[in-house]
Amino acid sequence: MHNTNKKIIDISLDLSNSTIVYPGNVPITLDNHTLMPEHSSHLSKIVMGSHSGTHIDAPLHAMIGGSTIDELPLDIFVGDCRVIDFTSSKEAITIEDLKRENIKAGERILAKTSNSSRGFKTFYDDYVYLDADAADYLADIKALCA
Repeated sequence: MHNTNKKIIDISLDLSNSTIVYPGNVPITLDNHTLMPEHSSHLSKIVMGSHSGTHIDAPLHAMIGGSTIDELPLDIFVGDCRVIDFTSSKEAITIEDLKRENIKAGERILAKTSNSSRGFKTFYDDYVYLDADAADYLADIKALCA
């Protein structure tokens, strides 16, 4: 039976020429490439780095020999999730923070931090992050986290 109470929520940021990027990353540029009015067609040229907008880091980004993004199954990115409020974490989400939440194997976790409250016009280098021990813990219990 289909559950009609479920709702799909897109948490990704729009990509535009003014989208903030991680320092040193390629700036996003969206340009008209070709207009073909005779075919009602509009083509665009998009240039961006892999750390642009809302994204996931491929395991290869952090681990020698890790998977590339195209090797990850799409089903890990879509599905039921539990949003956990970590807005009280000031520097990093730690293993202690995670253990308090009783996260189960296979559970998809979305971490809510104070990062979003500052908006997305300026890059802040003091963002709240998932520390390495916490990431290892999530991997060990086979949870999915964003």
